[in-house]
Amino acid sequence: MSILVTGFGPFGDMKENPSWVAVRQLSGASINGFKIDTHMFQVSYDEVDSFVDSISHNDDYEFFLHVGVSSEASNVVLEQIACCGGYKKPDVFNKLPQTESFRSESSPAPVENLSMCTAFDLEMCKAQLHAIGVPASTSSEAGRYLCEYLYYRSMCRNGGKVLFVHVPMSDVTPTEETTKILKEIIKICLQQIYPYHG
Repeated sequence: MSILVTGFGPFGDMKENPSWVAVRQLSGASINGFKIDTHMFQVSYDEVDSFVDSISHNDDYEFFLHVGVSSEASNVVLEQIACCGGYKKPDVFNKLPQTESFRSESSPAPVENLSMCTAFDLEMCKAQLHAIGVPASTSSEAGRYLCEYLYYRSMCRNGGKVLFVHVPMSDVTPTEETTKILKEIIKICLQQIYPYHG
C-alpha cells in the first residue's frame, strides 16, 4: 500500500513552490511500512481534473495528503473542509473550472456553499503536533482556489481519507523542517486509520 502526497508547481512570481520543494523530499520514502508516492500539480484546474479522475477509487493509496503554500501562514494549517463552488480566480493558464457547478456566478447559487469534510480528526492531529513542539492550526477556509478545488475533487472521488495542509513560505519555516512536519502528519493520519497498530 502507498500514500499519495502532492504539491504544486510555480505560480505568479514564485519560481519554485515551497509545497513541492518539501513534498519531493518524501518521494520513495517509507513511513510505517507505507511507500510514499509524490506528484506535482501545475496550478491548473484541468490538470487537477485529469489527475483526480485517473486515480479515483484507486485501492493502492491508503490516503491522500495534498500540500499547498500560504503566504499568510505562520505555521502549518490543517484544512477541515472544501466547498463545491466559488472558484472564480483563473489558474496560471487563465482558465476556470470546466464544470459549471464549480464556478461562482453573479447571483449566488446554493450549490456554491455545499462542502465536504475530511474524515481525519484535525483537532486531535493538531494536539499531537503541539505535543511534539510543532505549531499548527486548523481552518475551514481553504481559499477557493486550486488548493481547495483539489481538496474538494479528491474527496468527491475518494471519500474522506484526504487531508489538505497549507504550509508557510520557506523563509518562515525552512523546507527541511516542513518535510519533517509532513512526515509527522502522515504518521498521525495512519494512527487514526489504524489506531491499534502503533
